[in-house]
Amino acid sequence: MGPKLLEDMLWYVDAILDRRACSETYLAPSWSWASNAQPISCLVSPHLEVSRVAIIKTGVEYASKLGTYGLVTSGYITLSGHATQGYWAPEDPLSTFNVMSDGKVPSSQFTLEIHSDAKEDISVDSEPVFLVVLLSDEELSTAAGLVLRKYPDGKYSRLGMFYIGFISDPTPSISGLIEGNQEDITIV
Repeated sequence: MGPKLLEDMLWYVDAILDRRACSETYLAPSWSWASNAQPISCLVSPHLEVSRVAIIKTGVEYASKLGTYGLVTSGYITLSGHATQGYWAPEDPLSTFNVMSDGKVPSSQFTLEIHSDAKEDISVDSEPVFLVVLLSDEELSTAAGLVLRKYPDGKYSRLGMFYIGFISDPTPSISGLIEGNQEDITIV
């Protein structure tokens, strides 16, 4: 496991997500492309070559004890990295993400491309989301990662993925999204 798995987590729904077409049946962990029954694409960028998280562990439970193929009943991946809390408007794909350093007041803003693929509606006014940078270039002029929701039990679920294109004069710097306390981030 390593950079290839991180690249594979940078998938997005090809078209505008039709939540009515989303299956209510559990298909796979939220971070997996298999969790979505709609057509997907993967972000491909030769510049995203530096891992900004470490994969700690993964786990999947299958409906049948006979093999590792078939229906999945649960799964998770635990990353070690930095989750940046903030708010964004999910209806706007090229969106402003307001970083909340103290959980209350915006400390900085990023303009980034966000692809939402959450099955449920996202309440932006009352619920913060978290960005986790998975990969970047060496100079921190471009980056990509996941948009997550945090549950009361401390686990996260995927709401989508984000991409920050090349920034010639980044203000604020992408480094602000990867610096800080490293934590275990378990995504279900």
